[in-house]
Amino acid sequence: MFGRIFTLLGKEFAQLLQDKALLGIILYGFTIAIYTAASVFIFEPREASVIILDHSRSEPSRELVHKLQEPHFEIRDFVSSEADIERYLMEERAALALVIPPDFQERLPRGDAQVELVLDGTMSVTATMAAQFISSIVHDYGVQLRRRHGIDAAGPSLTVHPRPLFNPDLKHEWFGGLIEFLFMMTIFGMLLTAAALVREKEHGTLEQLAVSPASSFEILVAKLMMAVIVCLIFSTLSLFGIIQTLFGFPINQQVFLFYGATALFLFTMSGLGVAIAAVTENISQATLALILLLTPMLFLSGVVMPVENLPGFMYWGSYIFPLRYYLEISFATLVRGAGFFVVAPQLLLMTVLGLFFFAFSVYYFHRTV
Repeated sequence: MFGRIFTLLGKEFAQLLQDKALLGIILYGFTIAIYTAASVFIFEPREASVIILDHSRSEPSRELVHKLQEPHFEIRDFVSSEADIERYLMEERAALALVIPPDFQERLPRGDAQVELVLDGTMSVTATMAAQFISSIVHDYGVQLRRRHGIDAAGPSLTVHPRPLFNPDLKHEWFGGLIEFLFMMTIFGMLLTAAALVREKEHGTLEQLAVSPASSFEILVAKLMMAVIVCLIFSTLSLFGIIQTLFGFPINQQVFLFYGATALFLFTMSGLGVAIAAVTENISQATLALILLLTPMLFLSGVVMPVENLPGFMYWGSYIFPLRYYLEISFATLVRGAGFFVVAPQLLLMTVLGLFFFAFSVYYFHRTV
């Protein structure tokens, strides 16, 4: 049996190496796509364009403006009227405007000074992030000035000192890169197996395999092994070559536990890939089916939003998606350094799903051929 499986495995790799387009897509997904996601996945403004209308023209107002520094903000201009603000925002030359009133300096000692922030509502994401960031800067500056004038009572009575664990500098590129990495593992775990089976259908070789000495179980094992091995090779490239080397992500000592969970996850997703291939006739149909399956999986697995935020029926429905468990295992092992017993429940549930999907695949494949 093992001899036939390894022979079939060699055939799968030979067919994959002939498919230059698929190899290019895999290489892109595990390199450029992950690098791009890690680079742009940020929750703070980057060079948000700001214009300043300073009616006060005082030392404190200039000091406040000076705090809006790169790389978060780019001061485009100092304007002289409200009409200028409307024109800049209308022409998309700025995303927001900071308006400092004439009595800014006089009100500071009393603790009731205010500034106005004019936002471009059409650039909602940038404007919202920038507004929150500037509000924090203005608040901190106000506290600093009140203490400078000896008016501590006007400041906040309770202060919070954040102390982030596992990611002290709150580097969002770590989160973005890892999320994209998991996304690529999900896609190619299904796509490689589905493409291998659909290719057999398109070339008319599936019937030849059916009458060969190899059983349906052996044929599927060979295809699943090919998908798992290819994804593990490219995952090593992206994890160590992109996420760790380029973005400084600290690969934890539980990396071997992570790779074991990754192999189990790929086995599970490959079973879904077989199910996709069983109901489709060509690669175009398989790709569309993959997209239809990915959409609910991403939204209900904690990738887009925390599963705790999902409505009741959606929350319970998320338990059928292996990506939910793989996401929890990945962050627990790679980021927090959790051991086996911490992630054992997720591993058990993912194993159950994997065995179910594989058994269903063998049954359905046997019926279709």
